[in-house]
Amino acid sequence: MNILISGGTGMIGEKLTRLLTEQKHQVYILTRHPQQTESTYIHFITWQPPSYQKVLQQLQENNIVIDVIYNLSGAPIGPRRWTRAVKKEIRNSRIDSTKALVELVHHLEHKPSVWVNASAIGGYEPSSTVYDDTKDYPYAKDFLGSVVKDWEQATAPLSQYDIRVIYSRFGLILDSDKGAFPPLLKSSKLGAGGKIADGNQWYSWIHIDDCIKALAFVVTVESFAGVVNFTSIDAVRQHEFAKELGDILHRPTFIPVPRFAINTVFGESAMLVTKGQHAVPTKLTQNGFIFKYPTLRQALIDLTNK
Repeated sequence: MNILISGGTGMIGEKLTRLLTEQKHQVYILTRHPQQTESTYIHFITWQPPSYQKVLQQLQENNIVIDVIYNLSGAPIGPRRWTRAVKKEIRNSRIDSTKALVELVHHLEHKPSVWVNASAIGGYEPSSTVYDDTKDYPYAKDFLGSVVKDWEQATAPLSQYDIRVIYSRFGLILDSDKGAFPPLLKSSKLGAGGKIADGNQWYSWIHIDDCIKALAFVVTVESFAGVVNFTSIDAVRQHEFAKELGDILHRPTFIPVPRFAINTVFGESAMLVTKGQHAVPTKLTQNGFIFKYPTLRQALIDLTNK
């Protein structure tokens, strides 16, 4: 297949590209900086959202018909203070790129069959509710909820075409090199990996390898559409996560991080670690997806041995 990826050089996109090229797919990565070296299966296309014309021109000139689009673009959410400028960057980097890609599709003579849109379980209200992706829930009424809502709804014009649209609501992605896990690992190694706030907030996590495998999987199964939770089957409370990691590292986990300290340092974005959602991957499991790391302990042992 010919697969187009925006955000192909990020934590998810880089590993997804590796898997797709191992499967012999042709991958076209949209980038602002096309200085990367191309290969037999990897090609770079210059783009500057919200413009789409140069991408369209390059596809047309080379007679490239795109089968699948992965829309993974977006500025990092945290941990950092959400100033007005940062909030604008978080929102616009997602919405502008999505609208540009939708406009690109509108002008393609041959439309892709599948569109996989990055999203987040932050679209759900932080609560003790078990969020099943076979059911509908209102968007959270906080900043993240509004971003997810606008991000997903920016694809609405695709409904006029015969395109299967999937919203990949990612949980806490555990990767040994990037994302939220390295800081957590560092804190735990220093003996400061205790509970955060009351420790009862949910961590709906997924190992990076399972996340990437699932992204490739949903494209191949026609029943996948709409919201899909990209989380493991073993969601845990934050204090359970901390204890499991501490046990594996043989480090204490009795030093708590009080809520006021997190709020003081990170402000509004403190909710990323002091609040959470219990999201379950019902669609993945019902469609036969097999997790390589079904339990938190298995995932943490793998990540801490790298």
